[in-house]
Amino acid sequence: MRIFTKRFAITPIPQAATTSETYNARETWTVQEDIEIIGAQIHILAQGQLGNDGFTVAIVEFSQSGKYDEDGVIIKAGMTQEWNTSPAFGHSKYASENVMFPRGLAIPVREEGIVHVNLQVVAIDLTAGSFVVGAGGTIYYTKKGTK
Repeated sequence: MRIFTKRFAITPIPQAATTSETYNARETWTVQEDIEIIGAQIHILAQGQLGNDGFTVAIVEFSQSGKYDEDGVIIKAGMTQEWNTSPAFGHSKYASENVMFPRGLAIPVREEGIVHVNLQVVAIDLTAGSFVVGAGGTIYYTKKGTK
């Protein structure tokens, strides 16, 4: 069985001092033939600026729905970060999740089906500056009917 990959990358998105933003269908992939998703890896990177205090939550998902937190989620990763006066060089936090389904199990996606990358970011009480959130990942799949 041949395994194929589809990579996603979300350019870092600047966030304001206090915000709650949902980015539906930030990236999309229209599948050109019937596939079966056999695994996925997703990661998040949040970086704060100098002298910043605050609390952030970032959640990224691969989903068959173009809206955040609805049925059809393939994989979801989240991270939280709280800090009080970051060091002079700023700060960053990385989080990732991985899943590979056991042999014989997969998530089918039909031709012309769409896989979306949805993102939710919450920032509370940032006292100075802002921060950025970026994400990405890989979907592992096989083409249905091939060996």
